[in-house]
Amino acid sequence: KGVSTMVKTVNEKQVIRTSAGLRDALFDELDALKAGDTNPAKANATAKLADQIVNTVKLEMDVQKHVARFAETLQFL
Repeated sequence: KGVSTMVKTVNEKQVIRTSAGLRDALFDELDALKAGDTNPAKANATAKLADQIVNTVKLEMDVQKHVARFAETLQFL
């Protein structure tokens, strides 16, 4: 799947599950922190969750790369 350019949220609680949606959610949280509409603990929790999401995507991409290499190797056997 390609990276979507959608940047809107579905509603106030649900973020569109793309890199752009994650980025927007992080910037929204940063803006809320600057405006005093949230607290540092919530902003930190949001950042940690985003880090976990990014790490999961990296792992999935790494697995796909290894599976593709394995499939290429099998073709030559």
